[in-house]
Amino acid sequence: MSDCIPSSASKTDRKGYKYVYVGKKDGKSIYKSAHRDAWEKKHGPIPDGLQVRHKCDNPPCINDDHLELGTHQQNMQDKADRGRGRTNNRQGKANQNAKFTEDQVRYIRTSPETAAALARRYGTTRSAVSRIRTGKRWAHVA
Repeated sequence: MSDCIPSSASKTDRKGYKYVYVGKKDGKSIYKSAHRDAWEKKHGPIPDGLQVRHKCDNPPCINDDHLELGTHQQNMQDKADRGRGRTNNRQGKANQNAKFTEDQVRYIRTSPETAAALARRYGTTRSAVSRIRTGKRWAHVA
């Protein structure tokens, strides 16, 4: 696959998608995702019910070779197959966003320290410690 071509658009959302300005309506600025804009410039309008999907998993990419049309369901299946988001149900250290190890979770559950002290120790919040202690998080750890 060829290299990604990142959009030069300055507006970016929290997931890394770039947005291009397309005009104003009722005094408000209107933006479109850069990858949708790139697709439409080359291929025309996107049919109803379809989305522009990234083959490269790189949100700012606008390389036409990396874009394809598909349904929302196909896009969500891509997400699961590629290990992104919550759809893959990865637990513990298999989850790239995990802040604790299983040993730390076991310690938190058995420690006589206060939630505040444990939060300071692990650089987290008291509520995170509480959710571990009550089993709302890391429930799979015995």
